[in-house]
Amino acid sequence: MFTSLWLFNKSITNMMTITFAALILVEILNIYTLVNRFNWPMRIASFSTVSLFLFSEFKFESWLGISEMTDFRITKVVFITLAAWLPAHMLKIFSIYINPPKRKRLLSEQPEFTS
Repeated sequence: MFTSLWLFNKSITNMMTITFAALILVEILNIYTLVNRFNWPMRIASFSTVSLFLFSEFKFESWLGISEMTDFRITKVVFITLAAWLPAHMLKIFSIYINPPKRKRLLSEQPEFTS
């Protein structure tokens, strides 16, 4: 949230729509971070969520106070999304590397058979 306050000095409505877009993307990325196996219903749900969100942003841009979809706005959404999601994702990868699951440990510690 502090990043969004630092990036936006113009309009509170613009800040709210961009941080909400980043929140939607962060939540989808959090789901992908936690799930180990993806199935078709999950992919369809994620695709429909993003599609519905983008449709609502384009359809209701005057109601939401979005003047236009500019590259600068998209860059801000991506920057806030990465700033919110990437540290937690990297921490998860690092913790798996330091303390792997039992299945990975057992597979890596298999004795070699010699004949």
